[in-house]
Amino acid sequence: MRYIRLIITATVIFIIAAKAEALPVDLTLFDKSAPSSTSVGPESNSATLYEDSIVESLTGDTILGTNSLLIPWDSQGLSFDYIFTEPAGDEDNYFSAYLFDPGTNLYLQDSSSNDLYINFGDPLVNPEAHSGTILWDFTGTSIAGSTVGLQFVLAYGNMDLNFDSTVEISNVNIDTTPVPEPASILLLGVGLLGLGVMWRRVHHT
Repeated sequence: MRYIRLIITATVIFIIAAKAEALPVDLTLFDKSAPSSTSVGPESNSATLYEDSIVESLTGDTILGTNSLLIPWDSQGLSFDYIFTEPAGDEDNYFSAYLFDPGTNLYLQDSSSNDLYINFGDPLVNPEAHSGTILWDFTGTSIAGSTVGLQFVLAYGNMDLNFDSTVEISNVNIDTTPVPEPASILLLGVGLLGLGVMWRRVHHT
């Protein structure tokens, strides 16, 4: 019984100590189509896009000579929070974001063949989703271990005369698989060793 308790304790600690790690995406290295209308900060994985007379974009792409994302092999997905603000009378703007293949410029897809792409604000697409959290799931895809492009866009409407919409992006992170702490691995090993000792005693008596 003592060995069983040891194994259970080690396993529980092993599971608790396995912590998912969020790797911040450094947006300071991304290309800005309108530097005066795009502000990165206060954290390096957050930014604000201010509407202007051109399309604002924040892009990581090797074609532009900027920082494409090298996705770690143990990545589970990419996530970020956003707040898209459109004042009254200025509802024809849109905010979009997507992951793409830097070689082909095609959208990347999840395991269900859905494009890793969002488009908010366009009345024909999704006029109400002006804040929330986006999670793009890499499970079952070949994205982990590859280099990808990431782009955020704020575009003004065709008849827009009031350039006062904004998009706040924050907590842009690559989410990786939980990695057990070394101490928990050691404890689990001790527990398994105890199980082996108990098994040998039982079968030699």
